[in-house]
Order: sequence, then C-alpha cells, then structure tokens
Amino acid sequence: MQTTTKAWSLLLLVLVLGASAFFARMRGAADPAPPSAHGHEHPLPAGQDDAHHAAPVAHALRGAQRGRWFEADGFGLEVTIFEAGVPPEFRIYLYRDGRPLAPGSARVTLELERLGRAPQTIQFVADGDYLRGDALVAEPHSFEVRITATYAERDYHFAYEQVESRVELSDQELARSGIELATAGPARIEQVLRLPGEIRLNGDRLAHVVAPITGVAQSVHANAGEKIERGAVLAVISSQVLAEMRLAAASADARLALAHQAKLREQRLWREGIAPEQDFRRAEYAAREAALAARSAREQIEALGDLAVKADKPGLFELRAPIAGTIIDKHLAVGEGVSPETRVFTVADLSTVWAEAKVGARDLAAVRSGQSARVSALAGEPRADGTVSYLSALLGEQDRAVTARVVLDNPRDAWRPGLPITIDIVTGGTDAAVAVAADALHTLRDWQVVFGRYGEFFEARPLALGARDDRQVEVLDGLTAGERYAVKNSYVIKADIGKAGASHDH
Repeated sequence: MQTTTKAWSLLLLVLVLGASAFFARMRGAADPAPPSAHGHEHPLPAGQDDAHHAAPVAHALRGAQRGRWFEADGFGLEVTIFEAGVPPEFRIYLYRDGRPLAPGSARVTLELERLGRAPQTIQFVADGDYLRGDALVAEPHSFEVRITATYAERDYHFAYEQVESRVELSDQELARSGIELATAGPARIEQVLRLPGEIRLNGDRLAHVVAPITGVAQSVHANAGEKIERGAVLAVISSQVLAEMRLAAASADARLALAHQAKLREQRLWREGIAPEQDFRRAEYAAREAALAARSAREQIEALGDLAVKADKPGLFELRAPIAGTIIDKHLAVGEGVSPETRVFTVADLSTVWAEAKVGARDLAAVRSGQSARVSALAGEPRADGTVSYLSALLGEQDRAVTARVVLDNPRDAWRPGLPITIDIVTGGTDAAVAVAADALHTLRDWQVVFGRYGEFFEARPLALGARDDRQVEVLDGLTAGERYAVKNSYVIKADIGKAGASHDH
C-alpha cells in the first residue's frame, strides 16, 4: 500500500512539472521578448539612475528587426536603417520590459556626426508600428550616433559608432604610397566633340622634286629619311637636251654679236655717205632678230631653274632641294632616266604637321574655325593643344563629312604622319561650382566615389555627377568646395578598403 502511494505521488509530480512547462511556453509565445541577445548596449556606471548614458562600442546587440538593440531599466529601442524600395531612412522600434510599445509613446531624437560634415539631427514620427526618421541617411553609413529618447517623463541616452568605406593612413604612409591630394573647387567643364583622326603631312610645306628636262642620273647624293637643308644637292643629271640648248644659246649669242657689229658698221658707212641707208636698216633689223633669238635661247634655259651647270660641262645640271626638311620618298638610282613627268624625290618639312578628322553633317553646327582643340595619340602620348584652323567648304561625296584641321608644332618628330589620333574639339562649356579630377573617380559598390581626406582618415564620398570632360567632372552633390581628396595613386586606398572588408551594417 505504501509503495502504491509513492508511485501515485511521483506520477502527480511529473504531471505538475509538465503542465508548468507547457504554460510557460504558451506564455512566451503570447508575450514575446526581444531575442536572446537583448541586454544593456552599454552597462550603466554606478550612480546613474535618472539619466542613462552610453558610450560608443564596436559591436551592437541585435533586435527582432535585425537592428541595433539598446535597453536601460526595462525601456528598450531597436535602431535600423531601412532601404528596401525607399531611400535609406532610420526606423526605431520601442519596447517596455521586452514587449512592443506604441511608436507614439516616446519622443526620439537622433544626432549623426560624420567626418568632415556638420552634425545632422533627425526627428521621428510614428508610422505603423515604428518611428520613421524625417531625413534621408546619406551614404556611406559611417558615423557616430547619439540617441535621446524620452519615455514616461524620463530621458534615455544611447550611442554607437558605425564605420564603413574608411581607412586610416598617416602622412608618412601617404608619402610612401605616392598618394597625392587635390582640393575640390570651381572649374570650367568643357563640352567636347571627340573625333577619330590621323596625322598628315603639312601640305603647305611639301615639295615634289622633278627633273626640269629629260636626262640620266649621273650620281645620287641623298637617300630617303635624310634631313637636308634648302639648296642641298640631291642628284647630278646628264642631259643631251640641255647640252643642245646651251650650245644653241651660245650660237645665238655669237650671231647676236656679229649682227650687232654689222649694224654698227653699216650705220657708220651710211653716216659717212659711203653706203645707202637701206643697207643700214637691213643690218639693224638683222641685229634685232639676233637679239630676240639670243634672248629666247637664254630664257628657255632660265625657265629650267637654277641648274648650277658648270661651264665646261654644259650637259650636266644639279637637282637641288627646294625646301629644308626630310626626304620621305625617293625614286632615283644612278643611270636611271628622268623627265619633267617623273617625281624623283619628295621632301617634307616635318616641323609642323596636320591633325585631321572628319566632322559628320549632324555635328557641323557645333564646329567652327578658331575653336580650341586637344589632340592625342590613341596610346595616350603625345598630346598637344591647338586650334581648328580649317574646315573644308564641301561635304565629301563618299562620307558626307567635312575635314577639320589642326596645325601642330612637331619639334621632336613625335607626330608621325599616319599616326591614328583623337581630336577633342571644345564646342562649349559649363562653369561648375565644385569639380574633381576625373582621375580621382572610382567605382565602389554601385557608387562613383572619391576618397576624402579628414585628419588621418580617408573615407569614400559617393558623388552625384554632372558635366564632364577628359580632365574634370562636375560634382552636383556629395562633396563641397575646399574638401581635399586623393588623386594620384588613389587606387591604393580603394584596395585598403577592400582588404578591410568595408561592411554595410544597418
């Protein structure tokens, strides 16, 4: 009997314990508390009973909305940054003893402090089951946060720090990395029409050398690629035709001398009354004809140019360079025949060249002579500034475009004819209040950023961009005039941010 009583007692105890556990689970389901991570974000120092203060810490506890959880004396709040389908905004959820509170039961103010920015104060309004901040939370979400909440006539203060897209580099580390800084400020952003083109010979400084008369090359003194001075001997030509012309001219000069002497003699005889006037007039006419013949013979030779013929070798003449420059083409060898129809040398003055590009019909209204232009090789170097000096008057029959030309100085022969280039013609511009160097821009996440310098920290600054050219970009938002940012070797900062695993912690 005693054994039976003990068995019933044990059974009754098991039933009571099981019922207690069941009702406890049911109560937990009906009245949920924040997740197990709940607790004081920052333990309160002794003596702080009326106002609750907290200093920033590295790691925050998480709440039911996966936000940062803060609690003091039974009052709790959870801070999140919500950006699903809306611009980023703060949302705060309120709790008392682990149970949700109506969003209007407390007043909350949040203050953000960012590097290089004035503090931002955000007020909150009730929206559904949470409090919604009244301002957009700009990227990056890197700041110190101070929260003031007033509930049941008591003030609660919490704080935390959130860092992303930031690295620390001392001035010494900056120098070792070769990072150089610039200052954002006003700039003229040029509107540019970019055209593909080519370097061509300056047609105004080009000479095609031909023999003025038929002949045969006796010697050749210049080769392709040589730089020559004006008047330099290119070749010596032997010409039978020239020899005959020289002999004819000499004969005409001799006949002229004889005719002149005959005229003088007949004139004297006529004046002395020895010979009739008719003989004098015939001699005078013959002298005039001889003079015309001699003059014609000389002018035919002179028309051939300065041939520098030696008196004892009337059949030889020299081909000379008409301009100083470089021989870019040669078609002559010893013993080869030449004629006025044969181009034997081409000499180009390469001290200047033409940069030419085609301007299509749709861009013609924007291009004018006198506009500034920048010329660059496809490989990046060389580069030069110039002016549009010429636009052809007619559209090409094949491409329906006109030729735009920029004359470039070429003192070191860096611009080689045939080199493919781009020509940027400045067709207008915009005065930007704030601009940064185009070389300073990087892509980080889905932002276009520069890395601002604040003390010994660099932090990404996402930018809203406007007009741009190949050197500068207008900043519409994200950076103010006077802020310093990294330009040269700024990729080092991006790499360091990547190594640090820049988080996007909300």
